[in-house]
Amino acid sequence: MLIDRVVVGPLQTNCYIVVCDVTKEAAIIDPGDEASRISAVVSYHGAAVKCIIATHGHFDHVMAVGELKGRYGAPFAVGRMERDVLKHAKPQALFFGFIASSVPEPDELLDDGQEIEVGAVKLKVISAPGHSPGHIALFVDGHLFSGDIIFESGIGRTDFPGGSHEEMMKTIRERILTLPPDTVIHPGHGNEFTLAEAKPMLSMFV
Repeated sequence: MLIDRVVVGPLQTNCYIVVCDVTKEAAIIDPGDEASRISAVVSYHGAAVKCIIATHGHFDHVMAVGELKGRYGAPFAVGRMERDVLKHAKPQALFFGFIASSVPEPDELLDDGQEIEVGAVKLKVISAPGHSPGHIALFVDGHLFSGDIIFESGIGRTDFPGGSHEEMMKTIRERILTLPPDTVIHPGHGNEFTLAEAKPMLSMFV
């Protein structure tokens, strides 16, 4: 498995390209902007995009979905409870002073425990509400794509519509801290880190 990161958009969102090193099939996770740069990385790896996944529907994680869907014909998937959040991505971007296109309707709504097969790579869906109602994380082979749940020095915001501090704390306690300590966290913004490195920080919140 190969993981490459492209930092995109005005909020410096981490977009991840996960490539099966056997079949060269790929998943694009959180394409927040700059579709051409994301596509350049896909081409560099000689990958074939099988799916586009957003950990959640906030504008800075989905602004490139439409262009990438048009380019690759790949299905777009989000957590089952995130459809309404997607509908507000464009006005949310305008509220923050950015111009964005409307986000396509998802082709698939993902459930907790579901596996997304990308060649020999199996991304396990983990329901992780708090930052948004249908936020998900994706776990594979000791790697967690955590979206905006936790960062190197803090946790995600819960003051957006549909956010919940209580749900965020429950997600961290029950869905994140129960993972192996050597799990590598690939956050929606900022640097990667291990769960063991994050535990002292997380103890301040839970």
